[in-house]
Amino acid sequence: MIDGTDFQVVGVVEKPKGGFGMGNQDRRVLIPFNTFKKIYPSSDEINMRVQAYPGQLDQMVDEVTEILRRRRNVPYDGKNNFSVNTAAQEVEEFHKIMIMVYLGTMVLSAIGLLIGGVGVMNIMLVSVTERTREVGLRKALGARKRDIAFQFLVEALVLTFAAGAVGLLVSAGLLALLTPKVKKLMGSVN
Repeated sequence: MIDGTDFQVVGVVEKPKGGFGMGNQDRRVLIPFNTFKKIYPSSDEINMRVQAYPGQLDQMVDEVTEILRRRRNVPYDGKNNFSVNTAAQEVEEFHKIMIMVYLGTMVLSAIGLLIGGVGVMNIMLVSVTERTREVGLRKALGARKRDIAFQFLVEALVLTFAAGAVGLLVSAGLLALLTPKVKKLMGSVN
């Protein structure tokens, strides 16, 4: 029974090996297209999958496009009111989206690093101005400018790496805490 309509099972499809966008195949049912239109007359978006013989993908796309144009009464010089996509096109589109995500991540990371650098610079500036007596004492005892600069640089590096280590530990803890919940949620979606 599908949405209150009785159907007779006439066969079972072999379980696919997986692939891009396959999802959970155990929850899918194949019914004739005309039956689908009778049960769901208000459906205005329909997706179909067509499989081509090896080496005949372009021919299959042309044939599907021609059939759909005829069925949908698209004029000879008119624009298609449907789209035909191959798995390769979907993978390419996925890669374009991922490139945009990578670029966005890079920009946000660069901004974060810039803000972090300015923060470290300000903290070290305050540290130097608060410790003028120490700097003066070290100079009086013979310390050179580069010795003093090296001291503050090492101090900044230690603080920065310590903060980075704390950030990584907090991130790893959150990841370990949230991963089972996300897996459970994703399992319920499929």
